[in-house]
Amino acid sequence: MAKHSANVFRILIAFVMLSGLLAPFTTFDVRADEGASSGPTTGILQVELRAADNGQSLGGACWDVTDANGAKHPYCDFDNDGLTSFELVPGLATVTQTGGPEGYIANTNGQQTVTAGLVSVLSLSSAAIPAPVQPAQDVTEEA
Repeated sequence: MAKHSANVFRILIAFVMLSGLLAPFTTFDVRADEGASSGPTTGILQVELRAADNGQSLGGACWDVTDANGAKHPYCDFDNDGLTSFELVPGLATVTQTGGPEGYIANTNGQQTVTAGLVSVLSLSSAAIPAPVQPAQDVTEEA
């Protein structure tokens, strides 16, 4: 019986030592003062571009968006659907058009407040490039 008790004691000591060695690798860094996640920290800014003359959706524009922290985010509407989305920090975002869709002037700018966890929409319109003016032809008859 003494041998059996000694073996159980050795196993128990080995278990305690092994647990002590593995403890730093198996414990989680959880603190009582840490609460659950407070929610989303970014929002979505969706820029819609339409033609000023007919309201048609215009694809192919390029943008520089400056977020509330001053970081610049360049992007182009590569799928030509007239919608461009940016994931940004909350606050006032400034949108500057850097390239226009074919046939339209790239001078559309705007501002929109971005709210965490929500989609904010900024609708902009772009003017068509004016058709070139043809000079009047001088028609003279020779006699």
